[in-house]
Amino acid sequence: ISPALAIAAGKEQASPRHYYQTIPAAVLLTALAAAGLERTANRKVAAGFLAASLLWPALDFNQPCCDQVVERQFFRDASYNGPLVLFLKQNIQPGEKIAFYRNVKGMPAYFYLPEMRWVELLNSEAPHNQQFRGKIPDDQFDDYQDADWYVMWDPRGGRPRGLTDEKYEKVWEYEYDYHLGWWDRNANPSRRKYEIYRRRPQAAPAPASPPQQTSN
Repeated sequence: ISPALAIAAGKEQASPRHYYQTIPAAVLLTALAAAGLERTANRKVAAGFLAASLLWPALDFNQPCCDQVVERQFFRDASYNGPLVLFLKQNIQPGEKIAFYRNVKGMPAYFYLPEMRWVELLNSEAPHNQQFRGKIPDDQFDDYQDADWYVMWDPRGGRPRGLTDEKYEKVWEYEYDYHLGWWDRNANPSRRKYEIYRRRPQAAPAPASPPQQTSN
């Protein structure tokens, strides 16, 4: 009932919220089950059940759906986003405009480089986003197509509208493997790849020709 109410109230925003509703109920039911086992069986059985209930979810705590952030922070593993942030710190100038495909990777980059200008966040064709036209800068829509840099992550065949070979060149590429959880330890790890494109230097305008001298 609790997850259902959360989904009904939050609609499409309920996907993370229902976990907060479910966890207290799961803790309460586990405690009641352990107390029942202690009464009907013995304390050792109840303690074993309680330990298994606590350990079992932790066997796969590094689920790839959240970039395994818990495991990486616990072990100080910067192999996922660390090289990206380092490259941007060494190459991006304050105020340069950067577009991310996908936006989720713009969040760690912006955390470490708040001086960058993050552009092309909104899908210009989505009806919901049309209400923001004229209220926020035009470079926040993906039809802006004038970024200084493009950061691509796991594009799966997709490509931003403004990223063309004529205007941009690939300057950096990095691949990494996802860590495997306990249940997936015998599977092949998934690979993800970053690609960074920089706008090509524009050709300098030709110098003006000196005026022709005319003879009298």
